[in-house]
Amino acid sequence: MKNIRQGGYVWLITLLIIAVVVGIIWTKRSSVVVPNESGQASSTAEIIDNANEVVNKSEPTKVSPPKSTTSAQPTMTSSGAYIVYYGANGFSPASLNIPAGKSVHFVNNSSNSSMFITPVDKINNPYSSFTQSKSVGKGGTFDYLFTISGSYAYYNGNKDTHGGLITVR
Repeated sequence: MKNIRQGGYVWLITLLIIAVVVGIIWTKRSSVVVPNESGQASSTAEIIDNANEVVNKSEPTKVSPPKSTTSAQPTMTSSGAYIVYYGANGFSPASLNIPAGKSVHFVNNSSNSSMFITPVDKINNPYSSFTQSKSVGKGGTFDYLFTISGSYAYYNGNKDTHGGLITVR
């Protein structure tokens, strides 16, 4: 009988230790501080609440290309082609509106990544034809003549988080 009591105390002490450890971990988890977009501190609990709020929205998420950091007026070559630069942060401008019949001259200015223009729509014409034949490193270029109106979404096939949109009117 004495052995059973001692075994019971061992289980009780083990459960108490587990409860204390879980409590400590839970307390530390909810007190982690992370800066938000405005640079202010947010706790992990706030971040989880915000994420749940976004996930629980009933309307679908709209994906849009990253905002350009360049001026409103796009840069053009002497021959009249629009220029899109590729760098460490992606394409600039990331979104470009052009008339049909104009070319876009893509220039890789990245020291770290090669550039491989790949259409998001790889099946339907004319979008599927908007593809680069091979990757190019720093200083490499790719030119494409846009003859048909539409929205040509693209990304770097070597770094798929970098994308852009050419809207041809």
